[in-house]
Amino acid sequence: MSQIKIMDISPKTSQGAKCPVCGAPMNAHYKPFCSKHCADVDLNRWFTGNYVVHTNEQPTEEDLVASVMEQKEILNKNKGTLG
Repeated sequence: MSQIKIMDISPKTSQGAKCPVCGAPMNAHYKPFCSKHCADVDLNRWFTGNYVVHTNEQPTEEDLVASVMEQKEILNKNKGTLG
């Protein structure tokens, strides 16, 4: 008869590892963060441009047009919430 191996899938804290957002101990379930909240904070920082990967590559005209259109769309969406 074969034995059943039970795996512990509960989130664990890696000893010594710290959350890059708040400095709390890292939770293996949200690695490298301590919680879903800190993971979401980090993701938002990427989305809003707080984090950038620098490059020597120049944006194309197509990239610039897309960026302007995106900014116009954001401004149009915000018009209804500001007034």
